[in-house]
Amino acid sequence: MKGRILISLLLCFVLIISAFSFLGCSESNSEGYTLSDDGTYYTFTGIKNLAETEYTFLSEIDGIPVTQIKANAFSQNFTIKKVIIPDSITKMGSNAFSKCAELTEVTIGSGLDTIPESAFAFCNKLTTVTFSTGLQKISKSAFANCLKLDNVTLPTTLTTLCEKAFLKCRGLKSIVLPENLTKIENSCFEECTSLTSVTINKALTEISNSCFKKCSKLTTINFAMDGVLEVIGNSAFLNSAVTELTFPDSLKGIKESAFYNCKQLRKVTFGKGITFIGGSTSTSVGGTFCDDDAETVHVTEFVFPEEALGYGWYPSHDGWGSSGTRQYWFEFWPDGTPHNVGSHDSYFLTPEELRNNEACMTLAQTMGSWAWFKCTTPDPEYAL
Repeated sequence: MKGRILISLLLCFVLIISAFSFLGCSESNSEGYTLSDDGTYYTFTGIKNLAETEYTFLSEIDGIPVTQIKANAFSQNFTIKKVIIPDSITKMGSNAFSKCAELTEVTIGSGLDTIPESAFAFCNKLTTVTFSTGLQKISKSAFANCLKLDNVTLPTTLTTLCEKAFLKCRGLKSIVLPENLTKIENSCFEECTSLTSVTINKALTEISNSCFKKCSKLTTINFAMDGVLEVIGNSAFLNSAVTELTFPDSLKGIKESAFYNCKQLRKVTFGKGITFIGGSTSTSVGGTFCDDDAETVHVTEFVFPEEALGYGWYPSHDGWGSSGTRQYWFEFWPDGTPHNVGSHDSYFLTPEELRNNEACMTLAQTMGSWAWFKCTTPDPEYAL
């Protein structure tokens, strides 16, 4: 009887030791991790021939934190489908997950303040990315060419979206720019061809060149009416499907071709601050609201508040921010009728003409390389 009890106790002891040994191996498995020279942190450098479809990075090994993922660590992996990055990770190298052909889902912890350049570029099956609070910057081409990405909520802590960050993410249907975003660089959402709506936040001062260019299904642009947006860049919404625009009072200028070839656009309402409406750098194409044949326009109604009209508008070749005397031009409208502007013989447009004269409206849209500037100095002949 005593012998049986002793054998049973020994078996239990062996099982307990085995269990702890198994757990210890699981927790301290450091394959693919490299300890720093000073012994204070680990970096994930990659695992050759990883066959797992889901991978969760270790947050620590034997009490030492895992804080970094090396550049190209998972690049061109063809098996991984789901990745979870813990809060301990504070730095990731460029191209860390680029061209992971089967990757569909990513969860990013709160330790990362920057998604590096091309981190997830060309992950063609990636559909869902979950960000945590703490992220401040998404670098150049970080998610470029993620063709099926359709579920993205940008965190409130984000301040910078770099060039081409979401270029050709053709599955995205809507984007809300977070409240603290102050910088969005060129071509950030260019060719997101499923995008139907964009909400511009209050803190953004400029929408960059080609930012939403060729978003061919974009019908709704919600500007923050109490925001600080001042400039809409070159070709920013070129070829979009927007039907109506209402700009905030803060908007000062719209650069060349910003809404070029937006064939569905019918009504544009300007805010009090507008002083510049750009043309194109080429005389072979039309102005900001023109069609691609340089002559056809689709806007049927421009709405200007009195403060936006000032003393009138004149065309100029001088470029962004130009000011000065009115430019001399021609004495006839495109339809051959004279434009009686006294001895100046220029295309100076009075508020009444911009509001009520269809020929004036058409001319303002189809001036090609000529931009329109608000006159800020009263002229006795045209003072309102």
